[in-house]
Amino acid sequence: MAGSREWNYDCSAQRPLPLGPHMRRRNKTADRGWLFISGATYRRVPIFRASRHCKIFLENLRFYRRKYGYDVMGYVLLPDHYHLLLAVPQGVPLPSLLRDFKSAVGKQIVDSLKLRRQYTWLRRLQIARSPQRRKDAQFRVLQADNYIKRVLSERFFQQKLDYVHANPVRQGLAERIIDYPFSSAKWYEGDGSERPQWQGPLG
Repeated sequence: MAGSREWNYDCSAQRPLPLGPHMRRRNKTADRGWLFISGATYRRVPIFRASRHCKIFLENLRFYRRKYGYDVMGYVLLPDHYHLLLAVPQGVPLPSLLRDFKSAVGKQIVDSLKLRRQYTWLRRLQIARSPQRRKDAQFRVLQADNYIKRVLSERFFQQKLDYVHANPVRQGLAERIIDYPFSSAKWYEGDGSERPQWQGPLG
């Protein structure tokens, strides 16, 4: 990626990527769907400025990885949006995965805000329309829509991974890509000789 070296991040050192045989044998019957997924917070409220909210997001990403069996190959969590690179098994209903994940993140963050009586933040996350039923949500943390793009080559994967990791520096959140705590960049540092391949960037 152009300009990445001035951020002390050597993209060439990432080879080989942790794609394993799945990407190399990708065809119409491949057992993995490689996806680049982006999403934002409701009304672009910078709710993820708080590290405890970032931890809720990442803990749920781990929990639903166990439930749905996807692999997290890259991620970054920014104050008001996020990017994910996922390998999703064939047959997994992506709408259900995203719905469950975002619902859990939202509920837990709202509960955390209520517990700390952070009513200003709650007002910013309150849904404009009045709930029709008691069980209808009153707050929303993550927007319902996502931008989803299929990853069809290792080259495209690398481009998106570089883009994901460069975001915090572009936004002035870190001086170096590997310094940002809520990103998979640190996992990709070096030549991979000491990388826990079985574990993945999310741990």
